[in-house]
Amino acid sequence: MSITDIITKYGGNKDEKTMLMATDMLSDFLKKNISEELYSKVCKDIYSMVAGGHYNEEFAKKQIPKMYYVDSEGQKHYAPYWTDAEVEEIYKLNKSNIPDAYNLYDFMVTLNMIKSDYHNILEGWFEGANNEKRYIELAINWLDDDDNPFGDEKVWKYFNG
Repeated sequence: MSITDIITKYGGNKDEKTMLMATDMLSDFLKKNISEELYSKVCKDIYSMVAGGHYNEEFAKKQIPKMYYVDSEGQKHYAPYWTDAEVEEIYKLNKSNIPDAYNLYDFMVTLNMIKSDYHNILEGWFEGANNEKRYIELAINWLDDDDNPFGDEKVWKYFNG
C-alpha cells in the first residue's frame, strides 16, 4: 500500500491537524534520508503545485544569492544588487509595465538575474554609465515574452524547471 493509497482511503475524513501531522512525519523522514538538494527540489515542486509557479519571499531569498557576475579583474560580485526596499519601489513604479501574472518576488529574482547576466555587456557598451534603467527595462522585457515555453511562470520555471 502506498502513501497515496493510505491518504486516499483513510485520510478523507480526518481533520487538518491530523493531515498536517502526517505531512510533518513524511517531511521529517525525507529530510533525514535524502540530500538537502533533493529535499529542496521536492519542496519546490510541491510549492509550485499548490501555490503556482511564482516566487515567494523565502524562495526568492534562496535563489538570488546564487547569482553573480565576474568583473574584468576576475572578482565575483554576488546578488542581491538592490535592497528589498529598492526593488519594491522599482516594482511599484513599473507595475503597469510588468505582466500582471508576476509578483514582486518574481520581479526581484528577474532583476537580479538580468544584472548578473548582462552587467559586463552593458558596462562594455555604456562604460561608466548608470545602467539601472537598462536593467529594469531588460527585466520587464524578459518577463513580457509571449513566446517563451513557460507561459506566465517564466522566472519560476527558468530556475526550477
